[in-house]
Amino acid sequence: MIRRFSLKALFLFLALGSIQPVFGGYVLIDGTLYHSDEIPSFSEEKHYELATNAFYSCDFEEAAKQFRILAINWPGCTYGQDAWFFAAVSYYETCDLDFSNCALTAYLRCQTAPRYFEEAVYYKLLIADRLAAGEMIHPIESTKLPKCIPAKGLAMEIYDEVISLMPTSELAAHAMFRKGCLEWSFGQYREAIATYQSLIRKFPKHELAPDAYLNMLRVYLAESRIEYQNPDILSFADITLRKFRQDFPKDERIDEGEVVVATIYEVFASGIYNIGEFYLRTKHPRAAVIYYQMVIAKFPTTKMAERAMCRLQNICPEGLETVIERCRARAATAEGTSLPEGNGEFFHFEDLAD
Repeated sequence: MIRRFSLKALFLFLALGSIQPVFGGYVLIDGTLYHSDEIPSFSEEKHYELATNAFYSCDFEEAAKQFRILAINWPGCTYGQDAWFFAAVSYYETCDLDFSNCALTAYLRCQTAPRYFEEAVYYKLLIADRLAAGEMIHPIESTKLPKCIPAKGLAMEIYDEVISLMPTSELAAHAMFRKGCLEWSFGQYREAIATYQSLIRKFPKHELAPDAYLNMLRVYLAESRIEYQNPDILSFADITLRKFRQDFPKDERIDEGEVVVATIYEVFASGIYNIGEFYLRTKHPRAAVIYYQMVIAKFPTTKMAERAMCRLQNICPEGLETVIERCRARAATAEGTSLPEGNGEFFHFEDLAD
């Protein structure tokens, strides 16, 4: 009786030893946990047949499942080599973008020269665009849970990956441009400018280069609303617009760029004008006059300059005459001609201090 029990225990031990450890519906294979649904039920050929039939029937959920089984269990075989790619396409069609991206990463890493390399990078770019537009991903690696996690940070990582995988391709140009847009939306103005500059440097004649110039000016405008006392923004905006004209002299978007730069000047003029208004409200008219003069001297063609002139005309007509005379004198010295009415040159505040 004891011997019979021992033999049964031995056979049971041997049988259990051939079964993979199971943890809450997951199976441990070669040190990695996989869901029990990813364990093969048929031969490699049968799973491939099920996968292709589901794929061509647009049953992408089933296709993703079958291709994933092939990729996990037969990675080096004929049917399993490209299985990760088709699993990624299937996940993309079911809007499981995080799973699609992981499958593409696995596909690009498992082979030294993947058959669908360019197509895989293209799908990564599509995934990044959709994530950047606001689509969500799963909180953990399970398609059964709702997609509720924003993933714009993941989109940024994918853009960098596309740029590194194909640095001189059309896809890299698009990835750079969209990465710059995403950084701009994050408020990462310096990073966005650097990305657009990199795009223009690497692809100077690309169709996106004019848009990159224009977006750089828009980023400077957004930055000027935060740092309206930073003179570097004005200088960089002027330089960018000048290079835009040099590289694309006939582009229609130059006019739009000029409007953006003019708006930047208005923002800076408005900041200085508001300081003058503050001093005027707090009964410091002499200080207010100085700031109104600065607006007229530095930004003579802006609407704020017109308002500053009206203020000076009311509170200090002599100050208005002084700044206008100085503007004309400086312009005549710089150009050797008299200054037409209604125009002026940009001056430093020190020119008005005496």
